[in-house]
Formats: sequence, structure tokens, C-alpha cells
Amino acid sequence: VQSFDFKQIRKDPHHHRHVPWPAIVYHQLQEWKKKKDGATPKTWKEKSEFKQQIQAAALVYHEEMNFHEAVGTMFACQNIFF
Repeated sequence: VQSFDFKQIRKDPHHHRHVPWPAIVYHQLQEWKKKKDGATPKTWKEKSEFKQQIQAAALVYHEEMNFHEAVGTMFACQNIFF
């Protein structure tokens, strides 16, 4: 999960669409924690903001099923990542 270079991957839409959803959730959570002094999303409002952050990270959200999967599973796997 940590080996994905998202800055490089963003340059290639094909590869961006094939990043596994756990890597997306993990990477976005690390970005969130940088902005929030290490805190993870706890409240419903914060989790909604985190969801929007994941959606915004997609190049074209409606075309990238891996980002849909990341959003759809982020609450179910919060004990793993959060």
C-alpha cells in the first residue's frame, strides 16, 4: 500500500483507474492526518469530509470504479485504517 506513488500515478489515467481501493483509502487517510495533526475522521461530519476528499482525488470520479469502491468501503473498514 505504501509503495504507490500517487503523484506519478496521477499522470497516467489508466494506472490511476487500477489502484486498489485499500491503497486509495490508506493514502487519503495519510493526507487527512497530515492536515489534522494526526487525527482520524471521527464524527459524521469529518467522515463526510473524508468521503469528499476521496472523491476529489479521482481524476474523473464517475469513471473510476476503484474510487467508488474506496468510498463505499471506507466506513466498513474503519477499524482497519482508522
